[in-house]
Amino acid sequence: MEKNISEFDKLLKDGYRLLDEASVSLTPQQAIHHCGEALAIFKKTLEIATEEEEPLQAARKALADAYSQRGHQQRYIHKYKEAVTDLTQSIRLNPALAEDYYYRAMSHLKIDDRSSARNDLTQYLRYGKVEYLRESAQKYLTELAPRTDNLAYAAHLAKEGARLSSEATSLLNPKEGIQPDSAGAVRLYNQSIDTFRKALELSPKDFLAHIGLLAALKDQAEAYLAIQEYDLTIQNLNEALKLKPNLSLLFRRGEVYKLSGHREHAVADFTEFLQTSTNGELKQSAEKYLRELQQTKSGAE
Repeated sequence: MEKNISEFDKLLKDGYRLLDEASVSLTPQQAIHHCGEALAIFKKTLEIATEEEEPLQAARKALADAYSQRGHQQRYIHKYKEAVTDLTQSIRLNPALAEDYYYRAMSHLKIDDRSSARNDLTQYLRYGKVEYLRESAQKYLTELAPRTDNLAYAAHLAKEGARLSSEATSLLNPKEGIQPDSAGAVRLYNQSIDTFRKALELSPKDFLAHIGLLAALKDQAEAYLAIQEYDLTIQNLNEALKLKPNLSLLFRRGEVYKLSGHREHAVADFTEFLQTSTNGELKQSAEKYLRELQQTKSGAE
């Protein structure tokens, strides 16, 4: 057993040495050869790995790393079919290599396999974390969407906007024990809002795009409020109110005006709210806010 472990560790070390060499100052052809040698070594580690989970995982990860690196080297010399084959193996062995979805998509595009490219870009958006790659993947997906007519493309954009909003909401309201990422949510809402707007340019009466844009504006306003960007919060609420007058949004804008020190605007919103609202609880809050604002004015005088 000890001999096997010692041999296993030595093989891993030898294989990764080859991969390190392949990543530094070698031509792509030389690097591909080094990766092939590393693969042969890592396959031996898989053969001698014990039944324990840790050695098996280490061997599979090593193989995935070698396939991944060779796949990227194949791309550099425009051998895109070979790159797809290697990157497929790397993802199969180690799904955590999310960036390989993106680069496999780029290889699919080079061989004009648009459907597979769309699938991989979608997978990258599900698992990938690198922001500039996510933005690029989103751009490619938009360009690759089937465009049989404007209505169909608008429907695709509305669906994509909803997906982006859902991701943003997950960052804003994460699972218990995880800190909200308001800044990350704002970025995704920006993409979502832009996508909904494009959908409405193509199809102004698209119901899903309309309600999606309204929801994204409202939710992004909450994200802005969480990072105390009051002007941007109010800007979103203004646009949402133009899309669809809503008393709860009017009340919320009044609260934000109050928080940001715009007393007169807050008074106007709460007064208008009280004239038309039938929501007892919110009316009580609005009356309380108006009293506080009146006292603030009196104190200032």
